[in-house]
Amino acid sequence: MMKIPFTKAQAALNDFVIVDDREGSIPVEARKAFAREACLRRKGIGGDGVIFIEKNNLVEFTMAFYNPDGTDGSMCGNGGRCAALFAYRKGIAGSEMGFEVMNQYYKALILDDGVRLFFPPPKTIRLNFKLRLRDKTVTAHYVHNGAPHVVVFIDDFESASYLSLDDIPVRSLGQEIRLHGDFRPVGVNANFVSIDTDQHVHIRTFEKGVEAETASCGTGAIAAAIVSHAVRNIEPPVTLHTFGGDCLTVGFRPLSEADRVEIIPFIESDIRSAGIGNDLYLEGPAHLVFEGVTCFDEEHLLLVWPEEDRGQVRSR
Repeated sequence: MMKIPFTKAQAALNDFVIVDDREGSIPVEARKAFAREACLRRKGIGGDGVIFIEKNNLVEFTMAFYNPDGTDGSMCGNGGRCAALFAYRKGIAGSEMGFEVMNQYYKALILDDGVRLFFPPPKTIRLNFKLRLRDKTVTAHYVHNGAPHVVVFIDDFESASYLSLDDIPVRSLGQEIRLHGDFRPVGVNANFVSIDTDQHVHIRTFEKGVEAETASCGTGAIAAAIVSHAVRNIEPPVTLHTFGGDCLTVGFRPLSEADRVEIIPFIESDIRSAGIGNDLYLEGPAHLVFEGVTCFDEEHLLLVWPEEDRGQVRSR
């Protein structure tokens, strides 16, 4: 049975279990099993994913992310911001740092009231395509920015009338989009967006791997901000109001009018020439919530609570 110290963290109420494994003592299969157990909210620690901090000789650390179902995760924006705050608080990195996720390098900056995480330009953007669902059709947009996202505005459904995000059946519609045949075999995250009369952007996200709506999604916020700028003329930096109640800010170089004419619709090879995504960052609140120790044997998760030397063990 392994003893695994952990830190619970949250960024815009997107919550994670962070494990410092710079010694490389936890094998991949054990990580996957741990993620499945640790993320359970009624039996485990609870979280939208597990982050393992690994040693890296080129930058301050490597971040390895696992979904609650135990699958390897893609880039997680809020998770990356939590990992950066963890590294700073634990003395692994200074207030400015670099780290690696899936062979891609990121830079983070610790602020007085949160964490700013810089992203490379999106790998793929596709705008204004028709997505046919079971009983409705919607104009949709696709952005891959380390994680695959579909963005739909609630007023773009052709055969349904949604007055606000509260009216959207996020679980059923989100799952249908997430599993849609057009995005197999990887699947996508589904983001539902509304823009109010004051040009405020509101977002709800159904996340694959979690297989449910989350309080916020960092890469989803980036995708929604870029699409809101490209097709709804919302100028950056874009502030997004999340389902959990916190706000995330996404900054990037705005498109020129010439860019806008040339890139709607556009995909892949046109992205960097158009310039969208340059100077791209995600910023918002992040907190380390509590620490603990687990005893884990790949079948059972025991929490030594709150301090190991007290001998108090809470079993699930």
